[in-house]
Amino acid sequence: MPNHDLDRENLLNILYDSLSGTPAWHEFLVASNRTFGCAYASLVLDAGGFGDSADPVVMLNIDHISEAVKALHRSGFFKASGDDRPDQRGEVSLPGGASLIAEGVARTLTLSLDCREHGMAHFTLWKDQATGPFDDRTHRLLAELAPAFRRALKLFFQGVGLQRRLLMSTAALETSGIGVILATPDGTMLMTNAIADAILAEGAGMGLSRGKLKATNPEDTARLLTELRKMAAEQQAEADWRVYAPLALQRPGSVLPLTVIIRPGPAFHPLRNPLQRTALLILRDPEHRPIIPASTLSHLFGLTPAEALLASEMARGASVEEAANHIGISRNTARSQLQSVFLKTGTNRQGELVRMLLSSAASLST
Repeated sequence: MPNHDLDRENLLNILYDSLSGTPAWHEFLVASNRTFGCAYASLVLDAGGFGDSADPVVMLNIDHISEAVKALHRSGFFKASGDDRPDQRGEVSLPGGASLIAEGVARTLTLSLDCREHGMAHFTLWKDQATGPFDDRTHRLLAELAPAFRRALKLFFQGVGLQRRLLMSTAALETSGIGVILATPDGTMLMTNAIADAILAEGAGMGLSRGKLKATNPEDTARLLTELRKMAAEQQAEADWRVYAPLALQRPGSVLPLTVIIRPGPAFHPLRNPLQRTALLILRDPEHRPIIPASTLSHLFGLTPAEALLASEMARGASVEEAANHIGISRNTARSQLQSVFLKTGTNRQGELVRMLLSSAASLST
């Protein structure tokens, strides 16, 4: 005999555990399929008026019926009351004669939940028509899961929002040429972005030794560790961007140092103390000049292809003569094109033009 309380506790545990699974919700759908003895279990996230997509996000314990579930959604099948009470349907035929179960007919029990700005969520159990209707135990257990399901959906959408924000931040960092490292007070590296990985791999100015940050020369390493300890000690519940330590790390064979700004680690609110004290290192290589595609400059500033090519060469540090030689035009032609570039970009001198190009969105297109 099934144990109602044990089934409920088991499903609740799996419900929350499955939020961090890959794919999300899959373990819960499999467990639901097993607990309720149904053919399939599905979760449909329907944005409704939030967005232009006609198709919802469909998650199933068996993938091959995904298109059939989407067809049902387009037919308006999942527009239930959303009052946290399971809604049973019988004799459900799919639009256009599509087949879901062997006979093309299914019984369903759907729990629909209003997720506010995220639209509706429909959790559905699917059964063969031959197995008869869902019993009272299934109705009761599904209704008892509703409050936890609502909380789990809230956590899920919060997680999706955080992941989107992380992807946005990562995209901005990776196109900016800025390296970021999270480290402990003793220099142990915890996290990096791709730019920082490239800088550390090169080992010019800063590198790794047994998992710890190390400058090229001992004096710079001592300064680096001193500032890391100081900034980690300044870590607060709320970020204070006025607190930082600038550091220039010398590089062999280069006049320009690797430039570093060290800040306290991320704010730890709402905790009273950080789980681990850290410092944030922001790296920039002054010798790195992005190669800006000429096509980008054409679109942004209305330059002709020839003018954009010249401007691209100058943005990477070439003089007018060097740019002319590289492109294969005369110096007089280059100077004439440069005057046109000045006019279209609102600049008057080469240095001003380069600063403007490197501070524009064009530098983020590389």
